[in-house]
Amino acid sequence: MASLPPYIAPSHFDDPAAAFDQVRRIYDASIAHLRDALQRYLAGEAPEQHVRACYPSVRVHTDTVARVVVSNVTVLTAGTRIDQENARNGKPIPTTVVTLLVTPEDAERIALAQTDGQLMLSLRNPTDVEPTESKGARTGSLFGGPAPAPIVVPAGNGKPKRVVAAPPPEPPPPPKIYTVETIRAAKRTEEVVK
Repeated sequence: MASLPPYIAPSHFDDPAAAFDQVRRIYDASIAHLRDALQRYLAGEAPEQHVRACYPSVRVHTDTVARVVVSNVTVLTAGTRIDQENARNGKPIPTTVVTLLVTPEDAERIALAQTDGQLMLSLRNPTDVEPTESKGARTGSLFGGPAPAPIVVPAGNGKPKRVVAAPPPEPPPPPKIYTVETIRAAKRTEEVVK
């Protein structure tokens, strides 16, 4: 068995500075543990077991968001064309092309969305010209109910502090397992029914 520094349970942080401070505390505790063991060894005390420490590990989790970037945009053309560059090489590849009539600001938003994510188009009823009101959809809301939206609370120093709403309720307990006992003549069997 090895001599290890005190165990520090994993933590969840929404504030990068607080997460870095925790990593720093874990790192400092590990270095102090190794330093103390080395000083005891140099003082002539033989270690009874191996002395070990680990670097802190960090996992970063981000949530994918689907959001309306622009709405109420006029579609000028839509169709398929053959990519001419590949056609010269004898490899015609159909490419879907949509031409939109947008403002320069909307064009910038579309270009940014295409660069940092995937761009999807959806058609609306032509008579529906109201602005699209949407908070966006998060990956967590697809399978586990609604994902909590972040709440911004002003901190004491005037800078907003990001606080995450309460987590969703725990899932219901698993269904009860029933056992059916069957007796046929002298043969007795049990079957599990879920």
